[in-house]
Amino acid sequence: MSPDSPDGSCLPGATTIPKSGLLDSGSTSRGKVIASRNLRDIELSSDVINDLFRIYFSHYHAYLPFLDPGVSPAQYYDNSTLLFWSIISVASRRYQSDPTLLTRLARAVTDLLWKSLQTIPHSLGVIQSLVLLCTWPFPTSSSTTDPTYMLSGMIIQLSIQMGLHRPRSPLDFTKFRVKLSPREIEERQRAWIAGNVVTQSISFGVGLPTPAQLCDWSIVASSLEGSWIDEDLHAHLRCASTCNRISQALTSNASDPTGLLSTRERVPLYTIFKQEIVDLENSRVWTTANTAFYLHVVKLHLHAFYLLDDPPALGYLERIITLYSTATAMIEHVRDRDSQSHGFLQFCPLFCYEAFLCAAFILLKVVKNDYFAAIIDAGLGKKLINFSVSALRKMSVANNDLPGRLSDVLAYLWTHPNPSILGGSGIDGLQLKVRSRMSMSVVYDSLWRWREQFRTEVESAESQDLNNDAAATAGLSEGFDNAFDLTELNGIYLDDLQMDWFA
Repeated sequence: MSPDSPDGSCLPGATTIPKSGLLDSGSTSRGKVIASRNLRDIELSSDVINDLFRIYFSHYHAYLPFLDPGVSPAQYYDNSTLLFWSIISVASRRYQSDPTLLTRLARAVTDLLWKSLQTIPHSLGVIQSLVLLCTWPFPTSSSTTDPTYMLSGMIIQLSIQMGLHRPRSPLDFTKFRVKLSPREIEERQRAWIAGNVVTQSISFGVGLPTPAQLCDWSIVASSLEGSWIDEDLHAHLRCASTCNRISQALTSNASDPTGLLSTRERVPLYTIFKQEIVDLENSRVWTTANTAFYLHVVKLHLHAFYLLDDPPALGYLERIITLYSTATAMIEHVRDRDSQSHGFLQFCPLFCYEAFLCAAFILLKVVKNDYFAAIIDAGLGKKLINFSVSALRKMSVANNDLPGRLSDVLAYLWTHPNPSILGGSGIDGLQLKVRSRMSMSVVYDSLWRWREQFRTEVESAESQDLNNDAAATAGLSEGFDNAFDLTELNGIYLDDLQMDWFA
């Protein structure tokens, strides 16, 4: 089977593929024993494959339950080689039996993905693979080389082209006769919902407009009813839809360079969305830890806009305290989960890490502000910031990846002797310079301030190095904690971790 074929699969719904070329989803391969498989120079035995599939469905599947755990690895491979290797890749992120497997898979699976995208028509397996690889992307040390936001947009484009948004009308999107079983229709619906949920979540994490079609009839109907959807996936869909409405409403000002409504216009919308979140919270029992976290994300997404408000505006002080409480609640939720079971920090998706990062920078910014530090429970905030630094390091899956590096940035700003760098001074001190990244503006603003401060300190250190003798230079180096030595952070400053974000 060639990787140059459309993902090596011919599932129903692929445009321009005749029915005779379609695999029967009820084929005997459902119970077939998987043989060893190879991709380039990577060969996995049947035991390793079965172990990795078990890991995926035991530890990762619950965060986005859109694949069928009852399908065997053999059938996944027969239906879609790309989807098969995507599942393997996600499961290998912390595979103790072969710690190098993820690194070896990164190049091979990425190449297989690009080949599959270049070959038209596409299959359902391509969409499902994109969803997985955007939810748990391969680790990278640079946002410049991270294609996740772009790929999330492709999920929506390819899904619409294939007609996944109209799962009961496949004939409208192919020139061949296609009759789908109820199970196949539900599989297409789950893929469409998961794709929109992931696309919205990725957009939230980078503070950019989303290509997700969460106002489409198919999504709205599933959000209101969706009795056939997994309960956790349905909860995630409702949270993502609420986040989308918040973003659309608060950034709908065509006359403002940032798109933001004025503070006076946003305040009544805050009240409306706060009630909508209350209704969402009361609409179901948020029993699982995953769905509870997604609800925390919705609250954080709304309340993070408070940092963009004008300080003289009525209720500003109360809103900042509410924001601090929201960020505190999210990090406490993660801390409690981590203490009860050691799974969340190790297996959580990209957008969970990004939301957690946002909460951590909010805490840091408020605690560093002299005015608000005297009002809020700063002691709790300090404990949670320390936890956040270690939590980000636990989220890291590879040396020098973004969670690991941003934990160093967070620690650097946290231990810096000048609190006004991030927190400013007085009630006006929380104002952001970066204001066009929606609820994630606080993250990008913090990184911008870190870059400016770090550049100043590097230039100062270089100047002293030129003017002082070697002993004085050695004394300067001893003035910094080894964990946050300027020479170590210099590597972060010089690369495109921040340069591409703030070009």
